[in-house]
Amino acid sequence: MSHDPQPPTPVRTADRLTVRGGRPLHGSVSTSGFKHSLVTTVAAACLGQGTARIGNCPPIAETGTLAALVERLGGSARLTGTTLTLDPSAITTSTLDPRLSAAIHGSVYLAPMLLARFGSVTMPGTGGCRIGDGTGGRRPVSHYVDVLGRFGARGHTLADGGFTVRASRLHACALDLADYWTHYGSGPYHSGATKVAVLAAAVADGTTVLDHVYGKPDVLDMVALLRQAGVAIEEPAHGRLVIHGVPDLPTAPSAITLPADLIEVVTWCCASLLSPEGITITGAGMDRALRALAPELHVLRSLGIPLHTGTGTLTVGPAALPLAPVDVVVCADGVFSDSQPFLTLLAGFAEGVSKIQDTVWTSRFGYVDQLAELGVKLDARDGSVRVHGPWPAAVPGRRLTAGDLRAAAMLLLAALHVPGVTHLAGMSHLARGYADLPGRLRLLGADITEA
Repeated sequence: MSHDPQPPTPVRTADRLTVRGGRPLHGSVSTSGFKHSLVTTVAAACLGQGTARIGNCPPIAETGTLAALVERLGGSARLTGTTLTLDPSAITTSTLDPRLSAAIHGSVYLAPMLLARFGSVTMPGTGGCRIGDGTGGRRPVSHYVDVLGRFGARGHTLADGGFTVRASRLHACALDLADYWTHYGSGPYHSGATKVAVLAAAVADGTTVLDHVYGKPDVLDMVALLRQAGVAIEEPAHGRLVIHGVPDLPTAPSAITLPADLIEVVTWCCASLLSPEGITITGAGMDRALRALAPELHVLRSLGIPLHTGTGTLTVGPAALPLAPVDVVVCADGVFSDSQPFLTLLAGFAEGVSKIQDTVWTSRFGYVDQLAELGVKLDARDGSVRVHGPWPAAVPGRRLTAGDLRAAAMLLLAALHVPGVTHLAGMSHLARGYADLPGRLRLLGADITEA
């Protein structure tokens, strides 16, 4: 077994930054691979016995942490450039390193593999952004236990936010993922329930039929990798998957290249308001990312932000201010919840009232008070935020604190609009989703220093 792997490039983001805003941005940017697909394809790769190669892995904390988790379980994980090569054949234990597991939310998707191999698994409390409705913003895990229960497992949640499950063998089932909606077609359980169901079905005994499947790239990429590994998966109708389980997956090799990170693309689209000539965004798998971002691109056009797509490129802006107000509903098959804070910031530049409702993470508005400190007029209630624009960015000298990854990125962009100095804390969240976002903004002309 090799030494603990590290991300392709060192990941470090200072927790405190000082921003001197009011400077224009100039240039183009390239995106990294999609973080959400990284998490699920690593989990899918570990189901079998064959070697898997995952290309275009983002140089973020998640990549190194997932690789280290696999190694601590006994498998092999090797990073060469941006390619992660996994050999799960030597995994010998179901005991997850609690420190590593607590560092990211994606560790939860290793549970189906460990359950299938060892008959039981105790998943420690996972990390990630605190955007749920649980104590301290803890995200739910009961739906994972319930989904695995449909495949014959028995388990329960734990006080630390983890869960334990056991099953002598996983058995195929018919499962309607609409059971995990809290709003029509949406809610905080749908995505995770779909991912765990697909992973469990791949190694279950028999044929599983899944309906109302969450259909974003982080599921589609996982399905593509499983097919290569030897799992027959049919899609006879939209939203339905028929998965012929293989309890003992063979040693077939598999490989996939992750698309450009969808939320990073949205982040740069938001940053384009700072550029008098617009920003061109490139990256491996950009065409796939743009197809998946159709709902977000529709909102950007409705705001009045010019978009020009080319082969593997997106040029955003320049936009004429003020923008037009919008009414947006974030849902599982539409606009990503991760995009919501950026759309809120953009709505601040619209003349009139915009409303953005989040039906996935209804409490994901912890940034509202912080953004209001900069002078944005907005209020959040009942799972939505109303923004009263346009915003005169004229309140310097504020000290803001971000409570999660996307709020950190959005507040950093907001501070760049404010003439004068803004002090930011909580910026270490950025390391879990961006390859040195402050540094890349500096290359475009931003004045950002470590506090």
